[in-house]
Amino acid sequence: MEPPRGRSGPIGRDAELATLRAALSGHRLVTVTGGAGVGKSRLALEAAARPSGGPWQAMVRVRGSVGPWTLERQVARALNAVTGPHGFTASPDLAAVVRALPAGGLLLVLDDVDPVLGDCPGLVRSLLAGRPDLRILVTARQPLGLAGEHVLRLAAAPSPYPGVGELAVRLQRGRCRPADPAPGRAVGRLRPGGASIASVHASCDEPVRKVWRRLSVFTGAFTESAAVFVCEGADLSPAEIPPALAVLTSVGVLRAHDGIEAASEPRHVMARAARAFGGERLVAAEETAAAGTRHARHCRSTAAVAEILWNTGLQQQAVDLVRAETADLAGFFDRAVEDPAHAETAVEALLHLWFWWAAHNRGREGARRLLALLPLLPAGSEPAARGQWLAGWLVAGEDPAGAQRLLGRAWPAAVLSGHDALVGRIAHAYGTLAWKRRDLTAAAAYYRHAADTIPSGAPGGPGPATSLAALAVVQATTAPALAVRTARRALAQPTGGHDAWTTALAHYAHALADHHAGRTGRARHRARRALARLDARLDAPQARVALRKLLRHLAHPGAPGHPAHPADPPSSPPSPRTRSTTEPTVI
Repeated sequence: MEPPRGRSGPIGRDAELATLRAALSGHRLVTVTGGAGVGKSRLALEAAARPSGGPWQAMVRVRGSVGPWTLERQVARALNAVTGPHGFTASPDLAAVVRALPAGGLLLVLDDVDPVLGDCPGLVRSLLAGRPDLRILVTARQPLGLAGEHVLRLAAAPSPYPGVGELAVRLQRGRCRPADPAPGRAVGRLRPGGASIASVHASCDEPVRKVWRRLSVFTGAFTESAAVFVCEGADLSPAEIPPALAVLTSVGVLRAHDGIEAASEPRHVMARAARAFGGERLVAAEETAAAGTRHARHCRSTAAVAEILWNTGLQQQAVDLVRAETADLAGFFDRAVEDPAHAETAVEALLHLWFWWAAHNRGREGARRLLALLPLLPAGSEPAARGQWLAGWLVAGEDPAGAQRLLGRAWPAAVLSGHDALVGRIAHAYGTLAWKRRDLTAAAAYYRHAADTIPSGAPGGPGPATSLAALAVVQATTAPALAVRTARRALAQPTGGHDAWTTALAHYAHALADHHAGRTGRARHRARRALARLDARLDAPQARVALRKLLRHLAHPGAPGHPAHPADPPSSPPSPRTRSTTEPTVI
């Protein structure tokens, strides 16, 4: 039996091809996502090569492979080829090449960028900003998470073999052979060390066995794209992995995960006994180091994508992604403590997830994991300094002395390296410590310095808008009018409009200032609106609790207790004192 012939385009993709062409006509950034082997590249190239009147006159393709050149240099060399005979030929500068592009519109196809996914968002953003007539088409297993990105999710194509199931097609092609029925039934029990697992393993072809043992590095649920990234290698192509997942599912080694799914991508989970068995086979095959390294890179990439989503306004999607990956990330962080080779990668992932620790009641967990990993990093290195800052900020509420020590260690490295974002964030943490000891003058000075120092859009921590919002909270009790102006400055920052967490803090400060200025009714109305707006945009339990506490205080000003702040990591327990309506906690 052979598939239908007679056409060169993607089989069964007419509707998707039309949708993609329409998207390219209406959007400057389009990303085609989907699992490995579903035909993302073929569909993208078909749409790009036949624009049907599309708003571009030329197409340039760059594959996102890991090689001697960075993605930026690969793009520069590819674009340099279309600048004409007077283009830049030796080590082309990307900004100069973009300026020299001929007028009339160009479509840049960044194909299969998963190996360099972390480099893509910043590069794409600068390219689109530098050339208004440039369009970019990306193929990847997950979106870039940029504002204005149009995403086309590509599902598996219909089988070209009418009436034949997908698994049967793979069997007919010889990718795997059917397991004996007895082992197939026995694997449901998956007794550790029992013959049932070994017999199922023996019935699998070698590619399926490789996938099985390499998947054992996942502690929690994983997507098909994650499985492809971790399992592929010189001896196993990406196209072999999805069929292997289907086989492992059919015999009970894997099952569909019924928990949270990020971006509607299905997830698999491996039975515990099967994972232990696979881990033994991984050690026996001497692949533990290689699989562990690829899994570490996957975890860091996941954390980086989550931060990109957070920073570009897709904050609920960022939270959903981290929740879906929580079990696997936790397993990775635990293993990294035992394996110093992955310690720096783990700290980088923890830093990307700063918003998860700071805004979602997980400050203690984030600090605990950082403090376990920091001794494994070179003293004085930038990753160590950044980790010390985040740990210090997260513990400032319950351990001011420990926070002071951590920040004191981070400060010299930040200053010597000229890392403005880190310098500003350390200042923000010092402001939190001053706020904790009720030194409002010092707290205001630190927060102001942080707001002036942290570059807008700098990754790895809160931006200047958060420091301005924290400054407004400090000013609210003593200078309400000034606090209102500061809160408005925070909301006017480039990220203020789509950062629901910082927006909640700024509105909190504004409401508090109204209250201290005698406008309690207006304060109550503002706090209610801020709470409703937050509920509609982001699952941020800490901010929600703080706003509700403020509303209770406004309804009963004389009652014991105090409102909290929307940006408080949960490491600081409520204080019994009632000296102020703004009990100092970590901002």
